[in-house]
Amino acid sequence: KVLEEIKASKPVKVTLAAGGVIIGKVVLESADSVKVEVPTGVITLRRDRISVMSTPSEEEIAGLARERLRLEQVAKEAERQKELESQKAVEKEKAEKIAAKKKPGKPVVFIPKKIVELGTAIKEKIKPMPIPNIPGWKLIWHDEFGGDQLDMSKWRVENAALVKNNELQYYSPQNVYVRDGKLVLKSEKKEKDGRPYTSGLVETKGKFVFQYGRVEVRAKLPGTKGMWPAHWMMPERGAWPPEIDIMELVGSFPDRIHMTNHYGVYPHNRYDTKVFKGPDYTKDFHVFALEWDADELRWYIDGPQRFSVKRNVPHEPFYIILNTAVGGTMPRNPDETTVFPQYHEIDYVRVYAKEIMDH
Repeated sequence: KVLEEIKASKPVKVTLAAGGVIIGKVVLESADSVKVEVPTGVITLRRDRISVMSTPSEEEIAGLARERLRLEQVAKEAERQKELESQKAVEKEKAEKIAAKKKPGKPVVFIPKKIVELGTAIKEKIKPMPIPNIPGWKLIWHDEFGGDQLDMSKWRVENAALVKNNELQYYSPQNVYVRDGKLVLKSEKKEKDGRPYTSGLVETKGKFVFQYGRVEVRAKLPGTKGMWPAHWMMPERGAWPPEIDIMELVGSFPDRIHMTNHYGVYPHNRYDTKVFKGPDYTKDFHVFALEWDADELRWYIDGPQRFSVKRNVPHEPFYIILNTAVGGTMPRNPDETTVFPQYHEIDYVRVYAKEIMDH
């Protein structure tokens, strides 16, 4: 049914002058631009960036149908999880009331989503505030880390001594946990499998990918020499480059955020980057965001745009990675000034797609 609907909409194949292909329905054309509706939203393309517009093959149309179905499934699963969490909260509150009634002589006062027992408030581990709407964007995937453990339907946890960048850590599942509504990646001086340090890495590889949209991470970062926290993205197909670094921090310089787009063909790869100097990002939580469309990458820190690039923009699905490396080429190795353990705390991760406007 979806395939027939897409065929009836007469989709087009847009080949970009800078490389890459976009397949979707043309919803509006002007002398200067073309607006194309894709499963994640509406993309505006300047005509001088378009090489050719043609009719997609049957296989390409089928791929578009599969992507639309995948996004619909993701949205349904998110709604289902929300309903399950709400149902569990109600059942938990009922069970606590029943259990409290079985303890005679013990004063208990019931307040919505709290139990005040002998003067001590026991808060349920849920997010008190709804997720705010962002005009022009639709939430398609998120994790608020509101439970007691990591949702393994959304994340893969690394368990390996990865060999890259001369890093010194072993990524251990024991260093990844959820506490007080936050995902925690703990870095410590602890030997494991020949590595002098352990740390944590989670990713959505094999669980969730997206092409174009907005990704937003609120986090409090670890610091001191040798710490290398990062929020970044890699292509689903496994090649490198490309790579998009939403945020990197070198522990010796806790007030500087690196934002980078890697491109080209290894070993002749290149990158565009900017370092933004702000407050000490290890002292409090901050919001790091990236907006990605067919023509541009835009980086934001705590609201304002801090960096953008309009060349070598990738055009393929990416997955999200959150980690803290210890030592290596970029931050150098820890020394006597390094403080352990260090904690990389993530409050939430949210992914949005551009809303499709009616014309």
